[in-house]
Amino acid sequence: GPVEALKMTTTPKHLKNDSPHGVRRGPAPRAAAAILTVAVPLVLVSLTSSGASASTGLPPVPAGFVSTATPASGVFTVTGRAWGHRIGLSQVGAQYAGRTGVSTAAILAHYYPSSVLTTVDRSRWTTLWPGTASSAAAPVLRVRLEGNSAPTLTVTATSGLALWVGGRAVSLPRPPAATPAPARWRLAAATVARPGSGLYLQYSTAPTGTRWTTIGPVIRLGSGFVATRSSSGVRVELPNGTTRTEPSMVVLTSDHPGSTRWTTVSYVDLETYVGVVTAAEIGPSSAPATLGAQAIAARTYATRLSTINGPTHSWDICSTTCEYYAGTATGTVAGGVAGDRSRVYASSTAAAAATVHQILTYGGTPILSMFAAANGGYTVSGRAPYLPSRPDPWDSASGSSSSSWPATLPASALTPLLPAGDRLTSIAVGGRDGHGDLGGAPSAVLLDSVSPSGVPHRTATTPAAIRARWAWPTVPTGLRSTWFALSGDVPVAAPPAAPTPTPAVAAPVAAPAVVAAPTVLLRRGNRGRSVVTVQRLLHVSPTGYYGPLTTAAVAAWQRAHHLPATGAVDTVTWIALTRPRATASAGVPAASPRVLTGRLGWHSTGPAVATVQRALATLYPAVRVTSVYDPATRLALGAYQRSHPWAWTRDGSRPGVVGRYLYASLLTKYPR
Repeated sequence: GPVEALKMTTTPKHLKNDSPHGVRRGPAPRAAAAILTVAVPLVLVSLTSSGASASTGLPPVPAGFVSTATPASGVFTVTGRAWGHRIGLSQVGAQYAGRTGVSTAAILAHYYPSSVLTTVDRSRWTTLWPGTASSAAAPVLRVRLEGNSAPTLTVTATSGLALWVGGRAVSLPRPPAATPAPARWRLAAATVARPGSGLYLQYSTAPTGTRWTTIGPVIRLGSGFVATRSSSGVRVELPNGTTRTEPSMVVLTSDHPGSTRWTTVSYVDLETYVGVVTAAEIGPSSAPATLGAQAIAARTYATRLSTINGPTHSWDICSTTCEYYAGTATGTVAGGVAGDRSRVYASSTAAAAATVHQILTYGGTPILSMFAAANGGYTVSGRAPYLPSRPDPWDSASGSSSSSWPATLPASALTPLLPAGDRLTSIAVGGRDGHGDLGGAPSAVLLDSVSPSGVPHRTATTPAAIRARWAWPTVPTGLRSTWFALSGDVPVAAPPAAPTPTPAVAAPVAAPAVVAAPTVLLRRGNRGRSVVTVQRLLHVSPTGYYGPLTTAAVAAWQRAHHLPATGAVDTVTWIALTRPRATASAGVPAASPRVLTGRLGWHSTGPAVATVQRALATLYPAVRVTSVYDPATRLALGAYQRSHPWAWTRDGSRPGVVGRYLYASLLTKYPR
């Protein structure tokens, strides 16, 4: 999870450092980027600040923060906004718009401004959807079935089922005489470690169990099963005991030529795919205009990913974590075909037909048409002209529990974020962006606690770390997003929104509005892992000692970001320093190395990290170009590595670590 990921470190070797003893050799202290804990003796108390906490022995919370004492029940009451990443189309907002008579075109123009609605010409089918044959009557999408990554493909023996091998359908062989009819068929790896060695065709006469009989010789990789009768489909039996019916053909192959990763791929008519996804994502009972907007958004998103994955992979899009495509029917192995539930609905099928082959483009390229359940009344920028940050009155008016929600937060859930043995006394939430209700989404949380011996502490952390400890739907009363406020938390002196960067000049980092002197958290002479965090962010050797080099680096950073150059890290500096921030992103900077030497990992910094972030941002808009390997970069890189294993396993990289081969792949494939 996010908190655990933040504990990853790198160990520089033989670096000059900021130390009272000159040069130090050996491993550096551990860093924790999102959690800062300071005991009172190390804190210089400001003379004035908003909120009083003299009774705790801690300084008052900074301006813009609102502190809530731990209730006697030990459970905080929370109100929140939004569910999902808040980028692009709000599904509850689109539902409201459709109910009130807004057209499909108007819904799309609201959520994806500057995009152009385009009908794809037949001449572009094979380019945009690489699984489509040149002679095909309709576009085909290759969907990786995430529920089956095993080196086997098992299907139910249904009417009209045939074997797909050598690019054509052939009848399944007959078992020996007097053998009961097969209940199931499967393809199994001849050699698990070498997909290229081919597949065995096997059958079982029992509807369940693990006894299989091989029939016939080894057949080539990429073979599968095909439905020769359109009404039957291919009923795939997954390792977890569930089933999904695919409309046409399913094959067992590898992720890409030469890969050792097994992949099950379904070849699906594009419009069948869009109809199923539309119903699953937004509900088949939505208004026709809403279904039309979701259909175009889903088709566009699939097209964008197919142009990225398709040319080098055996698949275009994944079935669950990309968009939710469940197949044309779902069920269980034990329940049999009779118990299957259809996933095809007349309303969403009609929406797909009414918008056939229509996608949204920007500059002639399919856009990254992101969508989420609810944005809480304000969208988040996706770092593209067609994904702006703006108010969304439709989402606010929807009345949906996904847009505005109550929750509870037990103090005990936050114990892992506190110093060992401490008891939580209050939570202060602040650093709000000023966008929408509650003063906007917060960027920082201060946890006040006291040790068994009575020593008070203040721990700075993030809303994401709080939600990670108590998240819905894992916890029925948990937090749905990081946009929340505690009971009675009416933000004051909310910080202004960060200015939009120009193509050539990076915008200054937005800091919380200050109406009183901020609290000093770190200064010269302090030691510890929080000092290491600051040093890594400022490219100072991470010794863990706050000496003259660190003081000078902090002062220089403060001057560059229009903050008082005190050389000490106060609450304003800490929030601004650790907040993800955007920089100019028009192309790979000239200073970025074309070839990576060494590896990039947790808290690596510099132009090479910025290059990786720019590349990842084309696929994962939540990534910001900070030149610091941060949590968002780690999560996006992990997702990229899971879908592109060939791009990093060749140079011995580990998950979350960028090696030479992966760097070259990102630089050449996504050269932003």
